[in-house]
Amino acid sequence: MAQICSGLNNQGGSIITRLFAQEPNYLVRFFFAMILAISLMIADVHYSERMSSWHQLGDRLNFWVHKIIYNPKFYIQDVISSLSSIEKLQRENGRLRQENLRFQGELYKLGSLEIENEQLRQLLNSAPKEKDDFIVANIAAVNIEPYQRQLILDKGLSDSIIKGQVVTDASGVVGSVIQTTTDASRILLLTDVNHAIPVESLRSGVRSILVGASNDDFVMLQHLPNTTDIKEGDIFVTSGIGGKYPFGYPVAKVTYVEQDPANPFSIVKLKPLANLGTNRQVLVLRRQGTGSSV
Repeated sequence: MAQICSGLNNQGGSIITRLFAQEPNYLVRFFFAMILAISLMIADVHYSERMSSWHQLGDRLNFWVHKIIYNPKFYIQDVISSLSSIEKLQRENGRLRQENLRFQGELYKLGSLEIENEQLRQLLNSAPKEKDDFIVANIAAVNIEPYQRQLILDKGLSDSIIKGQVVTDASGVVGSVIQTTTDASRILLLTDVNHAIPVESLRSGVRSILVGASNDDFVMLQHLPNTTDIKEGDIFVTSGIGGKYPFGYPVAKVTYVEQDPANPFSIVKLKPLANLGTNRQVLVLRRQGTGSSV
């Protein structure tokens, strides 16, 4: 019996010992937590402005933690919504790019129309000032063969265009009408070998016949003596002789002169002043000439 009581006492003592041995650990933790909580409260009261950013950060973290843990469906919806917004922005960006290209095309078209209108204004300014005796026509086709230089215009007999009329642009003489139909006409360019124009020099008054050479870059003067007063840079205009071309229309500029004593005639090359390769519209004078050559 004594042994049993002694054993119980020993066992109880060991339990109490363990309890009291653990109690100080909990007490330390409790007091530490209390001190930390009180310190934080004091800091929050005294440094509220400095702590506000930490409060906001804590609120945001708390919001997103709750949202992810307790509302994963809403989080997934936000992700999907963000992806949808990106896709929508990409589609909108593509649409805006296409629209920008379309606007650029319209802008280029307006630029072309402005250039065309400027060409028309130049044509009108180059026309005779006494009368409005001209017709504006568009170039419908170009016929350039080894020995032919011709244009097709989109206006003909129904627009009062007839054979023999003179054709010019804003810079100078282009050629003359050699054939017409109801709604079209054929033009013989001044660079064609079958075309000839009476001309004279603005500087010296020298007169000659300018003929085509079947070359788009130059025309030539016929039968000029090698002692003729002619220089590179001289401008030749229509002389009015023969009644076909009115006086004073610019024709060509001298680019090459060769006067060899062994040759009785000068070799003179001139560059046409008309824009033969770039014209889109021309002027047809209502005066009727006598033919395509002098």
